[in-house]
Amino acid sequence: MNRWSVAALLTLAAGSTVSADVILSNYPPTNDTNTTAGVSSTRRKAMSFSMPAGPTYDITSITLRLQGYTSPSDVAILEIRDHTGSTTAPGTTVVGTFVAPASSNTAAGDFVFMPSGAVTLLPGTSYWICLYAGDATNTFDWRGSSPAIVPTGIATYGGQSLFSTTSGSTWTTSTTINTFSIDGVPSGASGACCLSSGAANCVITSAAGCAAQGGTYQGDGSTCATANCP
Repeated sequence: MNRWSVAALLTLAAGSTVSADVILSNYPPTNDTNTTAGVSSTRRKAMSFSMPAGPTYDITSITLRLQGYTSPSDVAILEIRDHTGSTTAPGTTVVGTFVAPASSNTAAGDFVFMPSGAVTLLPGTSYWICLYAGDATNTFDWRGSSPAIVPTGIATYGGQSLFSTTSGSTWTTSTTINTFSIDGVPSGASGACCLSSGAANCVITSAAGCAAQGGTYQGDGSTCATANCP
């Protein structure tokens, strides 16, 4: 039985009906007041995961448990990167980027990042989820549970949790498994999806992926350049 994704539950609370598959998640957090990874432009965190055989998946959202994060002063940069086979460093190829959510206070909370374009996960392929900040002087925390909760879902957690204090040039092993949920839908025909709000009001995804984000699908093969999103 599929679990509801964190982003789907948040949207349901707002009164919309939405369904997405949990690709990988260790929500809900427990006892996460003292376990954290402070991130900045130089301090970065990465964790690995692998997709199973089967269909490709389009990521519809990633939810992170953050504290001390306020926008626009803090710029959160979330990426999915390739996995070259190394267990000691994420790959350098960025597979997908995400639009950081707004935040007006520093309280711990669940922050939903939307893909800035189509982010497709291929079957039998491994990836890294990476988080850092755009400025070395502005830091925030990516919280984790204690004891650590191993993520589960369609994908498999890779067992590698890494931390860098050198802007990603070198990495060390971390015992913290930070709290996150990667949610998505099986890939299909894609097109432009107009979102109701946000810095990026148009993304390329499937019809189901657009519905999962609460957007208006513009049709298979449509582009953001011609969608005329409000």
